Amino acid sequence: MFADDTKVYREITDFENDTRALQTDIVRLANWVTLWQLRFNPEKCETIRITHSHDRSAPSSAMGSRITPVKCTKDLGVLISSDLSWSAQVHAVVNKANGILGVVYRTLGPSNLEAFSTLYKTLVRPILEYAAPGWCPYLVKNTIALEKVQRRASRLALGQKRGEMEYEESLKILKWPTLKKRRPYLANHPFKLFVKSAKVNPYKYSFFVRIVKDWNNLPSHVVEAESFNIFKTRLKSFLNL
Repeated sequence: MFADDTKVYREITDFENDTRALQTDIVRLANWVTLWQLRFNPEKCETIRITHSHDRSAPSSAMGSRITPVKCTKDLGVLISSDLSWSAQVHAVVNKANGILGVVYRTLGPSNLEAFSTLYKTLVRPILEYAAPGWCPYLVKNTIALEKVQRRASRLALGQKRGEMEYEESLKILKWPTLKKRRPYLANHPFKLFVKSAKVNPYKYSFFVRIVKDWNNLPSHVVEAESFNIFKTRLKSFLNL
């Protein structure tokens, strides 16, 4: 039996001392799994250093054999890079979503608009939004790349050629919001949260900071809902979901 999805981390401020402490933690973890008759597979173990420093050399760690240092790794289905940019995740998501969209189109075609729309919302859009609060893109190129998948889906759903109809008009017919619109909201209410200042882009554009802006911009009738279920209903109505 293997101990999968186990993580150990440490803030590296003093490279030599903190690296030594990290190795000690790894040894203790290895001893713990041995005690409980579990195993780590060293070939599947990776180490990644998340930093904005120009020196991005990863600590040299070992568990019987040297643990492979990487610049990008997958955690719970999300690709995390050493500089916390999300281009690799967006690229992977776009490719996967486009592949499923192609299967849907080849299987169903545009003959049944309602069924195509349902399958898109069920099979394709969740791929584009899986764990999105954690990696929600802030670079324009990544936002455009994600939106292009839905742009393509709207053309296939309506049996259109490229440029035959404006994207916004297609969405009106399909009653789909843009992927971007499913994130930001516009309005005011009296329960605003404090927006913490951030200087580093991965944190500045992270879910934890951006969600404050999204919450602050929700309309009052949504925020002041009498119960959680009413809140969800009003929020979905507001977002046209």
